[in-house]
Parts: sequence; C-alpha cells; structure tokens
Amino acid sequence: MKKQVVIFIICLFTFKHSMFAQDRLTDSSFFTNAFSTVRSQYMKNIGAGSYLYNGVAFEKYWNRVVGHPFFMSEFQQGSLYYDGALYEDVPLIYDISRDQLVSKNFSKNNDVILLSEKLRSFTLGSSKFVKIDTDSSNTSIEGGFYESLYQGSYTVLSKHKKVILHTMKGDENITRFKQYDYYYVEKDGKYQSIDGEGDLLSLLKDQRAEMRKFLNRKEINFKKDPAGTIVQAIQYYEKLKR
Repeated sequence: MKKQVVIFIICLFTFKHSMFAQDRLTDSSFFTNAFSTVRSQYMKNIGAGSYLYNGVAFEKYWNRVVGHPFFMSEFQQGSLYYDGALYEDVPLIYDISRDQLVSKNFSKNNDVILLSEKLRSFTLGSSKFVKIDTDSSNTSIEGGFYESLYQGSYTVLSKHKKVILHTMKGDENITRFKQYDYYYVEKDGKYQSIDGEGDLLSLLKDQRAEMRKFLNRKEINFKKDPAGTIVQAIQYYEKLKR
C-alpha cells in the first residue's frame, strides 16, 4: 500500500510540473487530459497489487452441460465501481447462474471471481448492472446484480438468471442451461414485478385508459420485447404525469 501511495505522489508531482511547464493554467481541457493521463499511469503501475485482483479463483463447473452460464459468452472490456474506486477497460464476464462477476488476474492467465461485497456497479458493452442490497430500503426484491434498463422518475431493472435443466430425450439425459429474465419497476419506493401487460396496467392504474391505448399500438409487443415495452411504457407514463 505504501508503494502505491509513493507512486501516486510521484505521478501527481509529474502532473503539477507538466501544468507549470505548459503555462496553461486556465485551460480546463488541459487539466482534464493531464489528470486522466496521470490516473491511467497510476492504475498501470499499481496493477499487480491492486485490490481488484484479490479475488477467488474461478474454475469451470459446467462440464457436460450444453451452453454456458454467462450473460455474454466471452470476456468484454468493461468498467466497474469496486471497493470505492472506478476501474475502466477491465476484462469482465458475468456468471448469471451464480451471480458472480469474473475478471482476469494482472498477468491475464487466470480468471478471478471479484468480491461481491466490494462491488457497486459494472458495465458490459452497452449494459449497466447495479447491486441491490437486501438490507437497503428496497427489500421487495432479492439482493444481487440487476441490469439497469431505465433510470428516470421511475427505475426499471431486469434480473437475468440461468439454471441447469435435465431433460430426457429417448434414452439420453440432456443437461443444459436455460435463461430466465425477470423485470421490475420501482414505484413509491418499492419494486414491483412485471410479468405482462396486466402488471403494467395495474402498476400504472391512475392512467389505465391512456396506458391501455399505448400498449395496444402495433409496434408494442410485450411477449417479443418485454424490456423495450416496459421502458417505453414507463417513459410514456412519465410524460402523462408531467
């Protein structure tokens, strides 16, 4: 830890010297770019000793199971808020069967399970995930990681899960992963489960007539696109409430 602090101080000294040398104290973009460079160098130098890599080894547990347990099939470069710090451009893969986020160790030769209690949020591609704690005020849903689909006056979340199913096909026992997706809307401080259009109408009952018209539009199809339908419905509801 002392070594990390020394490195950071050296980086800050270099940053300060660079600012005076350039004589551009009033240029905010220069400050932003220079600090970003210093921060990147600092993260590179502390890499091997970073708390980010102090997780548990991740090992494959699904031999002879068709499919995979992940949200995306391969590692993606993402970002995460971990142990009070923001990390960017980190290789990540999300195991939705065990609700675990996995990264590579510093030398990238082993996979590491990141400690869930230190994680607050992370991104994979265009998807953002947030952590819901069971001891928070929103205890109407189980704790864990949820995809944040929409954040406005109301919040829309999705919980992705994969389970291992065993089925018989003739004399053959087939074991495979099957994914389930659950949707929730936060209203009046509680998360409500949304399984169909009826749940949406019940949740938004003070504008039931208008919401029914909206959901009957040809381009709206809950069964084909539940996530898109819920988000569009909430956005429309917000407009009606203004």
